Amino acid sequence: MDGWSSQALSSCNLTTEDVLHLESACQHGVLSHLKQLDLSYNGSVGDGGWTSLFGKAAALKGLEELDVSLRPSASLSVSPWLPALLEALPQLSSLTRLSLQHWALSLAEREKLEKILSKKNGILECDRLATPTPKAAG
Repeated sequence: MDGWSSQALSSCNLTTEDVLHLESACQHGVLSHLKQLDLSYNGSVGDGGWTSLFGKAAALKGLEELDVSLRPSASLSVSPWLPALLEALPQLSSLTRLSLQHWALSLAEREKLEKILSKKNGILECDRLATPTPKAAG
């Protein structure tokens, strides 16, 4: 029954189109029993892809671990898609671990994530705070 208990799609160079296929599977309940989803090292998904996926993430009712970490040499901001993730997290009642390694988070973003996860006794794995960009510094 649980052929979907763990899904590793790390380092697959997923695109936004690939994420749309995952979304479709979520909508149709195909992934409702999925316990682990490893989408790490897929920086090419793009902000729109992550936003879309997290918009459908509530269908991942059994998800316990989610990893969307980037490669160690990468650093991108979560800001464009963080609202979609923050909205999805309370609906992921089984989630106990969220890994966002190498994504740049501001202190406020990190605190929001930690607050939501602490209510579910979950942990956030991340490794840095965002540094101001030249645009933001002016």
